[in-house]
Amino acid sequence: MVTDKQLKITEVMFKEEKILNNVAGYIEGSDRVMKNEIVVFSGHYDHIGVNGTKVNPGADDDASGCAALLSTAEAFKKLELVTRTVYEIGFTVANKKTRLVVDNPFSSWGKSK
Repeated sequence: MVTDKQLKITEVMFKEEKILNNVAGYIEGSDRVMKNEIVVFSGHYDHIGVNGTKVNPGADDDASGCAALLSTAEAFKKLELVTRTVYEIGFTVANKKTRLVVDNPFSSWGKSK
């Protein structure tokens, strides 16, 4: 143990507004009728969560959601015969994503499932 030294810590915080973009991709369904039905997979990649006093820097939250999106997209693409249209969406505002989908249905894309 070091007893003759002092440690000084300075914390600096700032607020900065940024425009964040959602990322979306899709695989069009192969069935001429069922391709109008849409299956949506989503995750978020922006959030640094706080649980009480513990900060969750995103590895267990954001990274796992992004990994799941990429994995499901790859699996569906390998199938080559996806009957329904599949959308994969990466959201930047985690807590707003459900509201966004509910308030703005995919009416121009077909039926959302």
